[in-house]
Amino acid sequence: MAFKISLNPTFKTQVDVHIKNEKGIFVKSTFTAQFARADTDEIEELNKLSLTDVIRRKLVGWEGLLAEDNAVVEYNETNLDIVLKIPEAVVGLSNAFWTSIYKQREKN
Repeated sequence: MAFKISLNPTFKTQVDVHIKNEKGIFVKSTFTAQFARADTDEIEELNKLSLTDVIRRKLVGWEGLLAEDNAVVEYNETNLDIVLKIPEAVVGLSNAFWTSIYKQREKN
């Protein structure tokens, strides 16, 4: 596939959140995050910010995020504040964002 200089302003990527259950075993949950793209100048700025500040600045939506009762959690500032209080979610979102920028294709 040819590289195109004009890219969509946003991209979607899977977020993996690993949380220990009551037995002390990590359980993986996933949802899809939508991030705004960053250019090289902005990436330098983002590297100086905290994980939550990067997420606040670049996250623009999500899909497949559910509440305890399996109701869909809409993306808005209030719900973002709730998600950002969960350390495992912050790590998952941060990993998803930075990996989508720096990840090299893995060999089979």
